[in-house]
Parts: sequence; structure tokens; C-alpha cells
Amino acid sequence: GLNLESTGIKPTVKDEFMVIVDFLRPGYESYRETQIQVLEELGISYISLEGSYELEEIRRIYSKAAVTFIQFPEAYGMPIAECLGYGSYIGTPDSSWPMAWRLDREVEVHGSGTLADCFLVYNDAADLKKKLAAMKESYDVKKTPLEVFGHYTKNYPDFYYGNKESLMDVLNKVEKGEIKFDY
Repeated sequence: GLNLESTGIKPTVKDEFMVIVDFLRPGYESYRETQIQVLEELGISYISLEGSYELEEIRRIYSKAAVTFIQFPEAYGMPIAECLGYGSYIGTPDSSWPMAWRLDREVEVHGSGTLADCFLVYNDAADLKKKLAAMKESYDVKKTPLEVFGHYTKNYPDFYYGNKESLMDVLNKVEKGEIKFDY
């Protein structure tokens, strides 16, 4: 786990229902194209991440989003943790993509799994369009980020508050020489 609480990341009131489309990933272009096409068809404003950003700048962008779309399978994904901390849903075309976030214990590494309600999982363009339209219709710029954050901290507390016991365990193993680092 980690401690995002200490960074000041917390749910924010949104100005509008706005979406972030994460950086383009080679080999996954069709997913991004589908996301952008659906957003444009629905008239939903979005920011398409490109280039590079300073930490404060990218976090400012993350804080504005109602939904953030990931672009490829990720073992953990720090942006996922940060966006959820700001109260942004995470959109994914497959529940296997955010691997560390699956709630079921007995699951294949690259297999589908169960995610908390702070994730928006869709099957194809039609499903995404239907789910985004419904989400936009019911979205409350003040309440919904708090609800998303609640799902996040209830289901993944170690990804926001950290886990001091696990940290102490690792530090003790380093001190005893059970874990060694090659520099």
C-alpha cells in the first residue's frame, strides 16, 4: 500500500462531467479511438493526455475528471489510485486491465475479475455509450466524487491510507538482511 492521504489528494467538486483519456499506448489505439468517438457522440468534454506534465499539473487535471479511462493493462497504476482519490471513476474495457484492483482472490493474473463500484467496465462502444450517457445523466458534481471516494477507501484502504503493519514487516526484513538490494 501507500499513503495518498498525506499528499492532500481528496475528492473534489467537479466543474462539469468531464473525462480524461489517458496517454496513448502502442498496440491499444483502438480502445482510445472508441472512447474518444463515444465522448464526441455524447458531447462530453474530455482532456486527451499527451506529452509530459509536472506532478502538480497532472494532479490538477486528475482532480477535474468525473471519469478517467485507462489505456492498457496495468499491474497497479499510480494514476488509478490518484484519480480515485480525487473521486474520479476509472473506465476500462476489461476488468482484467486494473490487475491489482480486482477484489476476488482466486483469479488468473490476466483474467477477468470483480472490481469495486468506483470502476466503469464496458464491453464495446455501444455499451460504453449507454453507460456514459446514464452516468452523465445521474452525475452530481458534489456528491458523486464523494461516493466514488467512499467505494475506493472501503474496498482499497491500503491504496489510500497505507498499511503500516506491512511497511514495518518489510523494514524489519531489510534490517535482518532477509531482503537485500543490489545497487
